[in-house]
This record gives sequence, C-alpha cells and structure tokens, in this order.
Amino acid sequence: MPSSLNVGLVGIRTAEIDTLVPALQAQKRFVIATIYDSCYHAARELSAPLKAKPAASLTQMLAKNDLQGVIVLNSSWQRSQPIFMSCLYQIPTLFVPQPEQSDPFVADQLLKLSNDQRTLLMPAYTHRWSPAVLRIQELSATCLGPVETITLYTASFETNRLTRHLDWSWNLIQSVPVQVFAGETTQIDLMFHRKQSDHTPVKASFILSEEKHALAILTFRNGTLTFHDDQHLTWSNGAEEHQEELSSDRSSQSVMLDLFGRRLSGGLVPVPILEDVVRNQAICEKIMLSRQSGQVEQFQG
Repeated sequence: MPSSLNVGLVGIRTAEIDTLVPALQAQKRFVIATIYDSCYHAARELSAPLKAKPAASLTQMLAKNDLQGVIVLNSSWQRSQPIFMSCLYQIPTLFVPQPEQSDPFVADQLLKLSNDQRTLLMPAYTHRWSPAVLRIQELSATCLGPVETITLYTASFETNRLTRHLDWSWNLIQSVPVQVFAGETTQIDLMFHRKQSDHTPVKASFILSEEKHALAILTFRNGTLTFHDDQHLTWSNGAEEHQEELSSDRSSQSVMLDLFGRRLSGGLVPVPILEDVVRNQAICEKIMLSRQSGQVEQFQG
C-alpha cells in the first residue's frame, strides 16, 4: 500500500475547486501531483501554491507513471473526454460534480469501456454520505429496523433533481425497483423489491411541494424519521422523540475522498460506480414512459 497517493486534477475552473483542494490537503494520503485544464494559464496559477506540475496536455498528465488517480471536476467537460482517456490509461477516476448531467449514450459507452479496461470510475454521489443519511443507516441497522416507506418532497421533477432523489432512495433501500407509476402530475410512486421475500415491497413517493419543514419522511418497522436536511433529523421508535443535529460530523466530501483513497490503495470498500448512473437513467426513462401513458411501468429482472 503506497504511503501517499499522487492524484491529478482535471478541469479546474469550477466552483468545486474552492472546497475540493482544502479537503484533499486535509486527507494526508493525497498529493496533488499535476493539474490539467484546457486553459494552461489557469492550471499553472493553481499549480504554483500547491507545488504541483501543470500539464500541457491530458495525454501528458495521464502518461505519468507515478499517478494513482485522477479527479475530474466537471463530468461533462469536453463530453467526458478526460474520463474516456483515463479509462484507456487504466487510471481510477473520481468525477465531480454528480454525473446525472451526462447523457445516457455517454454513460453507457463509459460503462462498457471501464468494464473492458477494469478501471474504476467513481461518480461523486455525495448525497449518500451526508451526516444525516449515514445516521439514518445506523438507526435502521439498530433500533428502527428496515425502511418500509419513503415520502420525499421536491420542488420539481427536473431530470437532474429526480436522478438524485432516485439514488438517495435506492441507497437507503438497497434493492431494485419493481414498478413505477407517474400518471399523477404532482406525485411519482415507485415500488422497490425487498430483500426479504416474505415482505411487501418498499414504497417510495416523490411529491411536488413547496413545504420546507422536511425534505423526507420515512417509516421503518419500528419507528418513524423526519429528514430535515443533511445535518438535521428527528426520529422516534416509541413514545420518546429524538432530535439530532450533526454539523460536527465529517462532511460528505470528506467521506467521498476517504473512500476514493481507500480504493486507490487497494481496498474493496463499496463506492458508487457507473452501473449506478446507468440504472438511475433507466429508471428515469421508465418514469417518463409512465407519465406519457398514464399506466404503471414494470421493471424487468
């Protein structure tokens, strides 16, 4: 296991750079070794204080023998060319921001290429690692039991937002959808297969609402939980209600980088992969079909 991990940054002219660089520096295992951007001047300016080397081209960056990973800060940058290239060079890649912005054809091509080259491509699904979501998983595994329903309130059914909601729900249920009904203009209902075959499916409902008191309400076998935001939740498994404020917990970005570093070091910790992106896009297509037909759409397999 290497004592330090040399990573390259690609496409740095994004808002994420202001938080990503300090987060990388806080994780002692990472060394920002090289930086590439289509604007060489921008790469050179950022490289100087970090003592990194600006790369004149993407090929030059990826050909470095001592590079363990690449972080692409814009997944749609040049239609994912940096991600295709990193696959060909077999360099594990974390792409930020979240990949729902890529179109299905690009995602499918990337999936095939990464499988052929056996290269890790990790989408930055940071919503999976917010303090509140990690706490929900702890409570489900201990006192609340399995999730039974999810009611999630959203301001719109815009595709990018809907994809995040789908992955957020799947991450808590950890199972595949059975059917979807999107015939109502203000609600989408999904039924997820439960791993325990003797139980009814888990229902997830996405409801259009401007209400701000909660983002989601979840019921479990042994209680209920209200998800207010990424750092606040309220739950009960009986008469007593518990309110939790989790602002002192690690940020989702910190957890993401830690998991990426573990994979670069040879660990087998579970992380988001391109199959998750393709799955979410397929579910979105079924939702659109149900909306157009007004009928329930079934999922195969």
